[in-house]
Amino acid sequence: MRFWQLIALGLIFISLTLLYFLKQRPMSQEMAKVFITLLPEIKEGRPDYICAVSRSDTSKKLELRKTKDGWEVHVKQKEQDFWAPAKESRVEKLIKDLSDFTGELRSSNKKYLRDFGLGQGQGLEVVLKRDGSHIAKIVVGKKGPSWGTSFVKRDDSDRVFLVSRDLLGDFAIWTNEIRGPIEVRPWMDMVVIPNTSIDIEECRFESKAVNWSLSRQKGDEKDGNGTWAFTVKGKKRLISQEDASKILDQFFPFYARDALPKGEFEALVKKGKFVYKDRDGKEHSLLISGCHEKEGYCLLRDDRGYVFKVDRAIISKLKSPGSILKKASRRAKKEGRMQKR
Repeated sequence: MRFWQLIALGLIFISLTLLYFLKQRPMSQEMAKVFITLLPEIKEGRPDYICAVSRSDTSKKLELRKTKDGWEVHVKQKEQDFWAPAKESRVEKLIKDLSDFTGELRSSNKKYLRDFGLGQGQGLEVVLKRDGSHIAKIVVGKKGPSWGTSFVKRDDSDRVFLVSRDLLGDFAIWTNEIRGPIEVRPWMDMVVIPNTSIDIEECRFESKAVNWSLSRQKGDEKDGNGTWAFTVKGKKRLISQEDASKILDQFFPFYARDALPKGEFEALVKKGKFVYKDRDGKEHSLLISGCHEKEGYCLLRDDRGYVFKVDRAIISKLKSPGSILKKASRRAKKEGRMQKR
């Protein structure tokens, strides 16, 4: 092959490479200035209802709604149909990603929709509402050519846009496109008590058989090492910050196995009540039911009315919170004897 032919082939290769990267170029802040805003309606007001469903499998759909207590997710499992608390941070990220929604036009021809994962029976359909009124509907197709991008179109148009948002990732879909039903569980919030032990001022457990309380003593804190009053069956003693933290760390934060319909709790006998107060002075309470011995769980209801399934072991700790101090004491004595040998 002659030298000039090699040069010509090289130039052709470079030209094709440049064309490819220009076509697949990632988006930047500068380019965003000329992008088309896909959802201008959101700028007029945030949605308070979001529904997403896979167009390839409509057996499950994700429904989110805003209430006075925060966002909720609709749950259907084993003939049960109820609303459970949703992960606020996940919902807020989704709304944020949709609020500044601009895209670069990639196609206006209906016959190319399948190439972008937006043809008949393809994609993730997302409906947004506010105060019961329809805001907009979009369809999310395949992930884009560069990281954190997606192909999207409005439901009422065949125009396809490349947007700088990983919208499938927002819905916990990590494949290149959605191929089955959307999963609801990743949106359920299983945090019963979000606080950590350092945020707590006092707590108490009340039941027919056991009553105890633990409260921070004011006025004697030095370098964060104050004392706490630990009262069990009417007998009060002062304990150190270290021992108080050992007790509190058993319950703060507090996670559940699952969420259940509110009616599940009403049918059971109430076995106790756990109350705690945070540093802002706000008091919260958890009502506790009887436990399922064989499966090892109990039910509790928070002050918002949500019902959770929790490990029976946590309830046992609530009934005997000081046992952890006895275990620590025995362990320390054993270690002391070992060192003397």
